[in-house]
Amino acid sequence: MAAVALTVTGCGQATAGRAVPGAERPSPVSTARSTTTTTAEFVPDYSNTALCKLLTAQEAEGLGGAPEGKPLNSTADGHAQCQWSADTSVTLGFQKGVHSTDARTDPGYTNTPTTVQGLSAMQSVTTDPIEICQILVDVSPDAVIYGVAANRSGGEGKYQPCDVANQLINIVIPKVTQR
Repeated sequence: MAAVALTVTGCGQATAGRAVPGAERPSPVSTARSTTTTTAEFVPDYSNTALCKLLTAQEAEGLGGAPEGKPLNSTADGHAQCQWSADTSVTLGFQKGVHSTDARTDPGYTNTPTTVQGLSAMQSVTTDPIEICQILVDVSPDAVIYGVAANRSGGEGKYQPCDVANQLINIVIPKVTQR
């Protein structure tokens, strides 16, 4: 089974008293699925380099990220990701075979169903060891695009991870649904 992972790789400098995540944590898949979801009307497929093209340098810098994204693949299962790291660590990912309701449900995670641009989504937040906010959006019946945000030491006090993740996903979703 596929797993959706909260991802913050290469966070860099730690804030005093806070650990710096260096790799993804494996994620269990929820068995509960909503039967009344709204998804985009196409089946997307994004490579890591295609994900990196979904943000302009100005958009990435506005989110506290670097002007250029770094193409990555999930260490958990190899799905495509792109990351922009500066004051914040901002990651965009694409994964097939999962649904927004598959967000991690481990202790310490708070999941809140939501919508993004009319599409079913899930906001997933953890604060241990740092605050990481992820928004998973159902872009097809069997695929998600997700945005993740966490502060690096330069972003502490300047950015709120869930505000950044919401801004990121609201920039990206109109671009992927206008095909």
